[in-house]
Amino acid sequence: MRSPTERKIAEAIRNGEFDNLPGRGKPLSLDDLARDENLAHRLLVDNGFSLPWIELRMQIDEDFEEASRRLSQRLAWLENQEEAPESSARWTSAAEEFRIEIRELNQSIDEYNLRVPLAQFQRGGYSSDAELERLIPD
Repeated sequence: MRSPTERKIAEAIRNGEFDNLPGRGKPLSLDDLARDENLAHRLLVDNGFSLPWIELRMQIDEDFEEASRRLSQRLAWLENQEEAPESSARWTSAAEEFRIEIRELNQSIDEYNLRVPLAQFQRGGYSSDAELERLIPD
C-alpha cells in the first residue's frame, strides 16, 4: 500500500513530469549540498544545537591537540632534565601512551566516518609515528 505522496510521485513519473527537469542526466553538485549543510550547521550552533557527527569531529580534534600538547610538554621537560629522548625510559613510556591515545582516536575517527552523511566529510586517521617523528626529527 503506497502513501498518497508516493502515488502522486508515481503518477507524475508516468505522465513525464520529471522528464525535462534542469540537470537531468547530470551528476548532483555536492558543493551546493555542502554549502547548505554548513548553513544548517551554523543555524543549529547559533541556537545552541549541533549535529552529533560534527560534535564527534570537534571532540576528536580537541583530544588530538590535548594529546600532542601533553607529549610536547613531556619532551620539553626531558630536555630541561638534559635527557636525550631517544634513550630515556620516560620518553619511551610517554611515546607508548601517545600511541595508545592515537589508536583510540583512530577508532573514534572510524566511528565518525560511519556517521558522516557524505564521503567528502570523512577523514583519515592519525599516524603516531609521524607525530613522534615531527617532534624528534632524526
